Amino acid sequence: MIGRVLTRGLTARNAIQKSQLRTIVSLPPQKRASFTTKLLLGGAMCGSSLIIPAYVIANLKHYNGSINAPPEEELEDEE
Repeated sequence: MIGRVLTRGLTARNAIQKSQLRTIVSLPPQKRASFTTKLLLGGAMCGSSLIIPAYVIANLKHYNGSINAPPEEELEDEE
């Protein structure tokens, strides 16, 4: 009984492992990307990497070093 279960389990495992083997061959592209496409995608990637630094610089005057502290405008109104 245990022998059958073990044999089936090993056979199933071997079948799964064999079906997941892949061979990757690096070839030149089948269709070349146009210069416009490369320019647009490159610009989008570079631009998206600058979004967070731009946001930080734009809101730098509101930073006072504390996470829970209110912005400066609210502090001036209370005085």
